Amino acid sequence: MNPLAPLDRRQFLNSGTRYALLTGLVGLAAAGEAKRRRLENDPHCVRRWTCADCAEFGACAKPRAQDFRRAHS
Repeated sequence: MNPLAPLDRRQFLNSGTRYALLTGLVGLAAAGEAKRRRLENDPHCVRRWTCADCAEFGACAKPRAQDFRRAHS
C-alpha cells in the first residue's frame, strides 16, 4: 500500500479514531503524572491505594487501612 495514496472513508475514520484514542491515553497519563508530582509532598494526600508511608495512614480508621495494618504488622 502506498503511504501517499488517498485514504478511503473507512481507513480515514479508523486512523482518526486510533489517533484520538492514543492522544486521550497520553493526555490521561500526563494528567496523572502531573497530579502525582503535585501531591508528592502533600501530607494530606488521598491516594487510591493503601500506602504504608502515607502521613495519614497510622491514624486512619477506615476498614481498608485497618485491614492493611493487621496484614502487614
